[in-house]
Amino acid sequence: AATELEAAGRKVFAFPSGGSNALGSWGYLEQVREILNTHPDFFDRVYVAVGSGGTAAGLALGLHLSGALARRTKLIGMCVDDSPEVFIKKIDGIFAELGVSDVSSGEIMTWEQRTNLGYGVSHETERQFILQTARETGIILDPVYTSKAALGMVEDLAKAPDEDMNVLFVHTGGLLGA
Repeated sequence: AATELEAAGRKVFAFPSGGSNALGSWGYLEQVREILNTHPDFFDRVYVAVGSGGTAAGLALGLHLSGALARRTKLIGMCVDDSPEVFIKKIDGIFAELGVSDVSSGEIMTWEQRTNLGYGVSHETERQFILQTARETGIILDPVYTSKAALGMVEDLAKAPDEDMNVLFVHTGGLLGA
């Protein structure tokens, strides 16, 4: 469609799935700056669903450049669409688009596979988690991205409970009804 519009003399800006390119990731670089301005001690762990890579790329680079990863923050990418290897390659490509070649997302992030039954396919535990979360907190999780990542976070944190740990879950919305 973009090619047809350009041929017709229209100015077109095409963007990839999820806005996962350098420009799309820039917003999450800015999110890190905003969070650091309001929470200077930041967080021990930051969890994010990784469905196309742009959000994770911006967060990873922002946390890296701010020094938060070196100080204490651990960024955990919950892969809901593909494997960690695929996302490391994709995110490192976004880093390259931004002119950053001295760091790899494979080195500065922790990765968890959370595709479970498959992209957009929820099992009963995930569906129950969606309902429980909505009832207890009012937070709506979608069955495609956020429920898989949030459930993974809860399971991860249950392995080593620490009431003093500051945790941030980046809720990106996801796709309801998918």
